[in-house]
Formats: sequence, C-alpha cells, structure tokens
Amino acid sequence: MFSQLELDTSFTALAQARAR
Repeated sequence: MFSQLELDTSFTALAQARAR
C-alpha cells in the first residue's frame, strides 16, 4: 500500500511525463 505522499509524488511525475 502506498502512502499519500508516495502516491502524490508518483502521480505528479506521471503527469509531468505526459505533459512533455
């Protein structure tokens, strides 16, 4: 199970990668 911080970090990284 991911902690909220880990989820937020992963989601942000994913969003930035898709935004490129």
